[in-house]
Amino acid sequence: METSVSERIITVVLTLITIGSVAGLTYFLVTAETVGMSMPHIVIDQQI
Repeated sequence: METSVSERIITVVLTLITIGSVAGLTYFLVTAETVGMSMPHIVIDQQI
């Protein structure tokens, strides 16, 4: 039973981490695009 429970917990944790990473990356890209469109001079300064 302990092995099954541990495997389920690991699977759930890995799934949550994957979903969180994808969601975080998507949120970051959307935010970056929005900031870049509204304030392009800041993006240019960061690139330099």
